Amino acid sequence: MKLSIETGELRRRFNDKIALKMIKDAGFDAFDYSFCYFHDQPEKDMLDDCYIQRATELRKYADEIGIECTQSHAPLDYAYTDEPSLSNINFMRNVRAIEVASILGANSIVFHGLGIVHAKGLDYIEYNTQYLRSYLPYCEKYNMVISYENSCAISKEMKVIPIPGLHTPEEYMKFIDSLDNRWFNLCFDTGHCAVVGAEPDEFILGMNNKYLKALHIHENNREKDQHLIPYSGNFDWDKIADALRKIDYQGDFSFECSNFLAYLPNDLLSPALKYCEQMGRHFIRKITG
Repeated sequence: MKLSIETGELRRRFNDKIALKMIKDAGFDAFDYSFCYFHDQPEKDMLDDCYIQRATELRKYADEIGIECTQSHAPLDYAYTDEPSLSNINFMRNVRAIEVASILGANSIVFHGLGIVHAKGLDYIEYNTQYLRSYLPYCEKYNMVISYENSCAISKEMKVIPIPGLHTPEEYMKFIDSLDNRWFNLCFDTGHCAVVGAEPDEFILGMNNKYLKALHIHENNREKDQHLIPYSGNFDWDKIADALRKIDYQGDFSFECSNFLAYLPNDLLSPALKYCEQMGRHFIRKITG
């Protein structure tokens, strides 16, 4: 099992190469390349018109320092009012992200579901089925699997709520079967699970490792999606690790604890990354026995 961490905060603060070098120096096996959150830093946008050259250069650098990209995270800009066409900039950027993920060597790219649950006339399941299927030609072209992430929705009262029809493990697995499970699988996000009132270990135990192929590991206060380091709240991490062991989870162990890093000064980032790495090895030992 490879140990991975997402690049978002390090990319935001420095640049791609420094981010990868810091992750490598901390002892990680791999990185989760994040395409999110760079509207205010266009010079760091991997998806501009030079994206193929930039991705090729970054892949060469990653190979040189000996670290892999095993998963990635698509941009979060596409809205349910957009059209799934290359003439739409947000759709086009997602297609470019699929291609870049392939160049970097990723096994999968994580996508969120879309839509506002209370939007008039919106059938969440039907809409997301059509939305995700619109990427099938690009999955086939670039040999890239989409890992669909369990998520949550915001009610009219601005409260976090479960997504109707996509709340239980069984519903998520059924949804993947309805898409085409050659090109789609599941990414389990521990934080998203908890904010809708579910226990992460129980959710994992309801899943099959045929579907569950990727993880986003982080913690919160069960009210907000805080993206903190494990053991910063009241999640039962022994049970979470044991559940992954019981279903024989075979994917990477990947942290998505960006806010743990975001509040630290630069000179504490390297020891913080090493702390994450040591914690990740602790979890991998528990999961693999």
